[in-house]
Amino acid sequence: MEKFFDTLQCLKEWKVGFAMFYLKDKADLWWATVRERQCEPGFSWDKFKEIIKDHFYPISLQKAKEGEFMQLQQGTMSVLEHASKFMELSRFALTFVADERLKMNRFEVGLNLTIKERILVRQYTSYVDLYDNAVHVKRAMKEQNNYFNEWKGTKRKGDNRGNYQM
Repeated sequence: MEKFFDTLQCLKEWKVGFAMFYLKDKADLWWATVRERQCEPGFSWDKFKEIIKDHFYPISLQKAKEGEFMQLQQGTMSVLEHASKFMELSRFALTFVADERLKMNRFEVGLNLTIKERILVRQYTSYVDLYDNAVHVKRAMKEQNNYFNEWKGTKRKGDNRGNYQM
């Protein structure tokens, strides 16, 4: 809604009415039960965002999502998949990605050790730079692995120095 309002340059006093129009299903039912609050003194767009967030995004869920972000590891994901998940979950842990250095540190912590070892040979100035290099490192590792496997396969088949094919 914020992006919609920014695009329309919507006045603050109209935002609750517009947002209310777009509520569906459970959110629409919830609004029907709290609608009278908009008549309270001081009720504003910010207050609306606060009460809807409190209802649909309780502290327990916030903590769970933050924990999921803090435990995020690349594992079997590609660097691209890991970065996508990182960005998806980072919105739940804004204090841990508040600036570029924190964001880079957190991303780096979740990378696989083999990639981490290779990207740490230089300093990075931005998350995008770090991410981009991690992608390049992973691609180079894959190419190296493919080359080694091809070499190993041709070595066994074409070895004429007395070794027999296995």
